[in-house]
Amino acid sequence: MKLHSVSTHRAIESLATDKLRTNGFSLVEVTLALGVLGFVLLALISLISVGLRTGKESRDDMASSLLMQRQLGNLGTNTYATLQTQPDVYYTVDGVETNSASAYFIAQTKIEASSLPDAGAKTRSRRVRVEIAWPAAAPEKARQTNIVETHIADYLK
Repeated sequence: MKLHSVSTHRAIESLATDKLRTNGFSLVEVTLALGVLGFVLLALISLISVGLRTGKESRDDMASSLLMQRQLGNLGTNTYATLQTQPDVYYTVDGVETNSASAYFIAQTKIEASSLPDAGAKTRSRRVRVEIAWPAAAPEKARQTNIVETHIADYLK
């Protein structure tokens, strides 16, 4: 009888061991799962960084367009006779006028005499170039720019 109980005990122990082996993950499976998880997390982190950079570029482009409108609007307050090249104007990231030391944007307005084709003898014209550049602290060649060129005409009587 003892033989029977010893073999039964071993059989139960063998079943319990097999059950434990089938319920867990092997080291290879865990390593592969961690590798896939790491790859996915790395991809997500790089997507976040691209999204943040794109958002900043969009904000800067929008701000430069608004500053461009402001500069062109300021030209509208002049008569043709008083229209001349303006001194550089410096703005913060928020579009507030400031000094050159704390500036993020630089607005440059250049005005020069020009002629319009087929305008006739009774027309004077000036070429207007407004340039918004950023970041102001960067070397000139490293800055991004937003440029508008137009002509302002004066029709003589």
